[in-house]
Amino acid sequence: MPFERHTVFYEVWDALGTPDDCPICFLHRRHAHKFMDDLLYENVNNPGLREHLRESLGFCDEGRALAEELHDGQGLSILLASLAHDVALRLSGPKPQLTPERPCPMAESTGEAEARYLRVFARHYGESDVQKRHEAGFGFCLEHLGVCLSLLEDKDQRSRLRSVEKGKIEHLLAELQLYVDKCCYTNTSALGGEANAWLRALRKLRRSETA
Repeated sequence: MPFERHTVFYEVWDALGTPDDCPICFLHRRHAHKFMDDLLYENVNNPGLREHLRESLGFCDEGRALAEELHDGQGLSILLASLAHDVALRLSGPKPQLTPERPCPMAESTGEAEARYLRVFARHYGESDVQKRHEAGFGFCLEHLGVCLSLLEDKDQRSRLRSVEKGKIEHLLAELQLYVDKCCYTNTSALGGEANAWLRALRKLRRSETA
C-alpha cells in the first residue's frame, strides 16, 4: 500500500523533474535561499537566531555567499554587530574560544530539510510513478545517491536505483567523449545536446564536502 503523499513529497516530486541538476541539490539551494532571505528581512532581532549565530561564530561559506548575494546591508549589520561584540568579549580572555559550537543556522536548517527530502524519496521509491519520474530526470549527485542507497531497506530497490544511476553516468560519459571529439579542430560537426555535458558532469559527480 502506497504511503500518504504530503507537501514534502510533492516538493521532491517536482524537483525530480529538474532536467540538469540533482533534485536534492536543487531543493537544498531553494531552502537555503529562503532561509537566508527570511533571516535578513524578518528575523534579525530574533534572540534565538542571534544566539545560534554566536554559537556557530557566523555563517558557513555557503551562508556568507548567499548573504552577499542578497545584499541586505542593514540586516547583516545588525546581526554581525551582535556577533562582533561577542567575539570581542571572547578575545578579552586569556584563552578565547574561537571554535564553533554548532553549524551555522542556515546550514543546520538546510541539513535538516535535506534529510527530510531524502527520507521521503526513499519511502516512496518503491512506487512505480516515482521510479519512472526519477528515471526520466537528471538523477542524483554522488553525495545524495549514496545517502539514498543507505536509506533504502529493500534490496531490489537498491539494485534498481544503482542500475538506473549507472545508466545515467554511462550516458553522460558518452556525451563528454562526444564533446571532446567535436572540440577537435579537425571535427566540423556542430555541438548538440552535449554542449553542456561538462556542466552536468560537475553537478552529477559532486561528492560529499566532508569526504
